[in-house]
Amino acid sequence: MVIKRPADLKYSDVTDERMYLRRREFIQLGAGLMGAAAGGVFAACGSNALDAAGAAPANALPQTPIANIAKKMVTTDEPLNKFEEITGYNNFYEFGTGKGDPARYAGQMKTSPWTVKIDGLCDKPGDYALDDLIKTADLEERIYRFRCVEAWSMVIPWVGIPLAAVIKRAAPQAKATFVEMQTLVRPKEMPGLMSGGLNWPYTEGLRMD
Repeated sequence: MVIKRPADLKYSDVTDERMYLRRREFIQLGAGLMGAAAGGVFAACGSNALDAAGAAPANALPQTPIANIAKKMVTTDEPLNKFEEITGYNNFYEFGTGKGDPARYAGQMKTSPWTVKIDGLCDKPGDYALDDLIKTADLEERIYRFRCVEAWSMVIPWVGIPLAAVIKRAAPQAKATFVEMQTLVRPKEMPGLMSGGLNWPYTEGLRMD
């Protein structure tokens, strides 16, 4: 994670507004190039879309209760999707383009110990152990209605710490205006990285405010 200011970006780094507004068309085009039928890829929320992923494999993460969390900090009155649906139907191209690929292959990725590297315009850069970051903030339960641009949706419970708590720990400088986040790249544990077609690591950004 890198804390930056606008001067660190080139204009060419910013997604063209016309392309952003036409992102649905772009996704549909990409699906066509991969030889997928539009009806299968863009099925609406419901059993048909979830059944396409198949059952979660034996190495899928177990559903384990988490203690000592602040309940429903963000919530909705809509019913939650089933655990098997949430963990078995995903987009995570580092593991493959199929909706069931993350559940099928993610079990081989080492997640403990886990370190988050923070640098850039902050007074406390460094490699932070995930456990240490979690200890500095209260765990929160949030329930979101996730809507994908592919035209499917789920209602998903999430437990974690706010990004703001992580940024605060790094003591950002006053001139920092956004944060850049990059994903892990381990080709031996993430078979989707071998397929090409996308630039890795996946990078995302948010304004500090």
